[in-house]
Amino acid sequence: MRSINKKIPAVQCPGYVKDWINAWSGISCYDVTLEQLTEIKPKTFVTNEDFILSDMENIFQVMERNSIKEMVIHVLHIYKFNRAILEKLDRLAEGYKVHFISMSFEVDFFKNIIAHSYDEKEHTISHDFNYMMSQRLQARRKPQFDFVFMVNLKNNFRRRLNDKLEKDGIFKNSYVRNDGPEQYQQLIKKHTEILKSIEAEMPGNQCINALHSWGGTLPDFLAYEKSFCDIVVESTNTSVDDRSDGTLTDLSEKTYRPIALGVPFVFLGSKKMFDKLRADGYQLVDDGEFYDRWHNETDLEKGLSLLTEFLKKTITNKEIRKSMESMAEHNYKNFWFARKYQYRKSLEKIFDDCFGENPFNKIYDLLTT
Repeated sequence: MRSINKKIPAVQCPGYVKDWINAWSGISCYDVTLEQLTEIKPKTFVTNEDFILSDMENIFQVMERNSIKEMVIHVLHIYKFNRAILEKLDRLAEGYKVHFISMSFEVDFFKNIIAHSYDEKEHTISHDFNYMMSQRLQARRKPQFDFVFMVNLKNNFRRRLNDKLEKDGIFKNSYVRNDGPEQYQQLIKKHTEILKSIEAEMPGNQCINALHSWGGTLPDFLAYEKSFCDIVVESTNTSVDDRSDGTLTDLSEKTYRPIALGVPFVFLGSKKMFDKLRADGYQLVDDGEFYDRWHNETDLEKGLSLLTEFLKKTITNKEIRKSMESMAEHNYKNFWFARKYQYRKSLEKIFDDCFGENPFNKIYDLLTT
């Protein structure tokens, strides 16, 4: 049998990066040091976010001295890279073929770097076991509350948002869990213990990966059963969030939870996040003006007033509620029966661009000769 194995040197790459590349491309990564690259002189190599941040200039110097023209950088935590760091990386990459793989969809300002985006969180949540859980939730769902609001009050924007919603009466008939940092850590600990107990009793069961896919905390299924609409607060918002300019970000499990469970939601995230969701086939429904005004408002108090005004309409306006229910149904189908299969196609293109033909492409040829 012809060998189909393909191996790529990896410098300072953790196991999860090497496993991810192997699982989705069939390409094996083997560990080397930066010094060993001078002996191997490969066409390309893989490295990880922390190493590129810690030794960026030296890495490019090694590439220059040894005529290594290509590099693939894997980034899981895009928030570690601010604009200045990325601009420096882009300058150093001039004359080289550098691939930047991340879950961020806002790295398109590069001049010298080839940026690739993949939707890891969206994909991992779309586990078959989670689909079974979502079906169970849908069968039991009888909303009694207007909104579910679950947020870690870790910054000024979230605290002022929470205070405004409470002051304007949005929480009168809502399911609220507005934890401080300490309470949030206690919640994570509780959910970690639940996962450990399940894993101990059902080792190796397919449900374990599905439950872990939701992130640090598990969904509050009871809250979604009893609430009409989720107020999603993403980590990067509009300019009214003083922590961020709305760039260099990826959509988190906070957004995909209500989508995967078939629950309406109001989306408090950046305009670029909003556009990304719509480009992926998701619907976001308002009263015909809220999102446009929210994304263009630069004053926090005015922005929060727009929000409470819209949320009050959501409580009383039957047409808006009907539209949001239809939105939830559409998004649920898009998530489970359309987007789920885009991930495979997207990754195939990424790996072909970064590494050339991958072993999976050769398996069909082996079976037809």
